[in-house]
Amino acid sequence: MLYLSGLITENQFLDKPVSVKLPAKIKSQINDALHGMGNYHDGIPIQKIGEIMAPFGVVLMNEDNTPFGGFFTGREGRTSIDLALNGQPVSNSMLVMTWSKMPSNRYEIVAYLS
Repeated sequence: MLYLSGLITENQFLDKPVSVKLPAKIKSQINDALHGMGNYHDGIPIQKIGEIMAPFGVVLMNEDNTPFGGFFTGREGRTSIDLALNGQPVSNSMLVMTWSKMPSNRYEIVAYLS
């Protein structure tokens, strides 16, 4: 990860991660692939979402810039998950995902990069 260590004034934080912007072309390609995975799943397909993004150098991240680790609870919900591009935090996009468990016990999933 790239840090701003040598450019610190007395009022700045040390080791502040430098963020990057996700190129529109990559965002569009990932969104197309997310759409292509369909909306109905036996569970919440977070592993599949990660596999879709990995070839583009994009990974899911926790708010503290560590690799994503979490769980999803409830019959329905919404979350936003931070991203990193080639190890650097992304400032202009995140994964937005909603889920709803249907009477069939399958989940309806909507996932896209904002």
